[in-house]
Amino acid sequence: MVIDPIAAATAQALSLAALGASFSGRAWKPAAKAATGLPAALTRAIAMERP
Repeated sequence: MVIDPIAAATAQALSLAALGASFSGRAWKPAAKAATGLPAALTRAIAMERP
């Protein structure tokens, strides 16, 4: 079976629009999760901290 990606994306967008999802109640982004198991330099880069 071959699925046309454009048709699938269009159908998904129409479905979401029909649901009437509203993001107006969001005041800010969700809190970031701590990076675990990564090197310290990479953890700082993800957290956008300066060394």
